[in-house]
Amino acid sequence: FSPCVTFNKINTYDWFKEHIYNLDEATDYDRLNKFNAIKVLEEHGSIVTGVIYTEERPAYHEVMVGACDIPAAKLDLAVSLEVQEEILASFR
Repeated sequence: FSPCVTFNKINTYDWFKEHIYNLDEATDYDRLNKFNAIKVLEEHGSIVTGVIYTEERPAYHEVMVGACDIPAAKLDLAVSLEVQEEILASFR
């Protein structure tokens, strides 16, 4: 955080030092517990930084039917001339 030292005389460097709660420095914090994450946010009326909550789950492409590991930007989307002719014929 970088406070505006010219125009903001309330949220100064000292204010941020007092109000920021860094979860990376908490040794007993369990980032896999969603209830803990909500509790920490409610208890600290300050700015919480660090990893608040993480959840192990499959990536979107792993659960989406028909998806693959190759990014769409790298897929070969070329359509053969025969397929193009079939598509155009279906509109006639």
